[in-house]
Amino acid sequence: MDVLVKGAGPAGCTAARLLAASGFDVLLVERPRTGPDHQMVVEQSVAPASAAGVSRLLLSFGGEAPRDFGRSGMVICSYRTLVESLREAAVAAGAVIATAVPDEDLPGLVVDATGAPPHGERPGHGWTVTGTWRNCAVEGTVVTHLTQPDDENPRAAPAVVRVVPVSGAPGTATVSVTTMSSRPLAGDRIESVVRAADPRMAAAVAVSPLTVYPVNAGFAPENAIRDGALAVGEAAGLVNPFTGDGISYAIRSAEIAAEAVARHRNDPSRVSDAYQAGLRASFVGYFHSARHAIRHYHLAWRILSSSASSEHPFFRQSHRAVLFGGAMAHDALRARREPADPVRLYLAPFTMACNEVAVRRIGDEWPLLAMHTLGGRDGLHRGIRPSALFAGALMAAGDHPDVRQVPVAAAIELALLGALAHSVPAGEASAPSCGVDWRYASSVMAADYLLATATDVLTTARPDLAAAFAAWLTSLVALRAEHKTEALFETFFEFPARLGAYTAGSDDATVDVLRQFGRTCGRLFLLSEDRALLLERRGRLDTTLTGALAARLTGLPVRFGQLSENEMRARRNVLTEKLDETIAGELRAVDESVAKAVPARCERVLRYLARSLANPVPGLDEEAAR
Repeated sequence: MDVLVKGAGPAGCTAARLLAASGFDVLLVERPRTGPDHQMVVEQSVAPASAAGVSRLLLSFGGEAPRDFGRSGMVICSYRTLVESLREAAVAAGAVIATAVPDEDLPGLVVDATGAPPHGERPGHGWTVTGTWRNCAVEGTVVTHLTQPDDENPRAAPAVVRVVPVSGAPGTATVSVTTMSSRPLAGDRIESVVRAADPRMAAAVAVSPLTVYPVNAGFAPENAIRDGALAVGEAAGLVNPFTGDGISYAIRSAEIAAEAVARHRNDPSRVSDAYQAGLRASFVGYFHSARHAIRHYHLAWRILSSSASSEHPFFRQSHRAVLFGGAMAHDALRARREPADPVRLYLAPFTMACNEVAVRRIGDEWPLLAMHTLGGRDGLHRGIRPSALFAGALMAAGDHPDVRQVPVAAAIELALLGALAHSVPAGEASAPSCGVDWRYASSVMAADYLLATATDVLTTARPDLAAAFAAWLTSLVALRAEHKTEALFETFFEFPARLGAYTAGSDDATVDVLRQFGRTCGRLFLLSEDRALLLERRGRLDTTLTGALAARLTGLPVRFGQLSENEMRARRNVLTEKLDETIAGELRAVDESVAKAVPARCERVLRYLARSLANPVPGLDEEAAR
């Protein structure tokens, strides 16, 4: 055999399948799984065809009303069904199954997919208690509940309740209680925590023995090589420390391991470095920040709980980060299936480096904000990535973006996140807790912190740009105060384009072209968001029409007169058609402005970015949009 894969869970089966498909002789060693089967929530892209749909995903904090995230591309299936489907795929690809490690000498390449190691008193380690419960009135609804911390115990560990209904068994659900602590919750405490998680669980009762599993959420890339083996999935600590979920991370880490092995099949000594580099690119920001937030659970909980009912994008994305974790931050399972595109080819290394700079700068001091900086990893056509626009403008010099300018891009993104926090209106104020209005206070503190940090990052890297950066920040504050929404979004995007062109050494005519291009991008972004709001779809800002109107993050009132929200909804078809016409016109203007004004490679990227911001655009087929 060429590769030994120890452990036939989701990570092990995925690694075995990919390696066997790449031509390696793979031995997959599985251990008999003890304990009952249980239901789980996974991304639809990795689930077997028999998986049941999810009608709603609810997230709640303490006694606050739950937040509804809809279906969000998730489905329900049993753990055994998922593993069996992945195991069959591994065998079909050519992997050989064994029940024990052979006595012969092991190959040079070993993948460790054995799950969480024995529990220890280390950060990021905890326990999950799982069982089958009845009298759960949650048909089709997945509930995730974070308990309220003990005010008198600052070291109290978080407890997370996850309720997943069992398909075809009304009133029955798999219930898991996860705690990042040195010991699991006691049986009598579990019942009270589960019943308090949601009113529909008030009469819930366990009908199966409760099974206790160790949880390892202590991920660090340097610890992913154990005794020469590539640790994947939970063996590497890749578990969402807020919820105990880890399936998507397990599969993604197995993909990274298989890619590293296949890329360096003739030089095994480089496999470990390649694997660690892949893990850093995919996971460092989120897991570093989430683990740090767990250590400061009380502060994180106060902020998240106080904003539970807010539809403002700044808070909405915080809750999504907790619920979906890396799935939100990386979306690797879908992104890997997309065909190669110029953005990934030219800009992905630059934007990933931008993420790393931003996360390292703010991750320790304010981890929840660090999660926001990762929101664009689900593909540049979905995320808000001014760094991509800055990098695209750098290409006006005719070459790939200069990674030495990454700190400038990171400063721009931190500043724009600060502007988003600054847009939380005073009307968002919530009832004080312990004498503090945590919702509004956290947004004000976050805005000040981010703007100050952005300024420090930029002036340290490029002091010659400090005056232009300060003028830009001043204009953002002024436009926000004057409620000039369209001009605000134009300025969001104009500055990265202008600064990128200037940094690349472009002539004045090219700088002017890219400034206009940036303004157009700002309008396209706002137009596509407004279109999504009218159609009651979640856009990039992840808010509703009500939330956008309250936060003044929509151009609809100015564009169509001061219509009421009800009038907008009643006329959505007419208004949407007008937005479509405007979007098409803006795209035509982009094509005309950048044609022959910049090198062909830069032109291709700029056109792609414009269409990505406008996506989806009626009247353009997929190939034309690409």
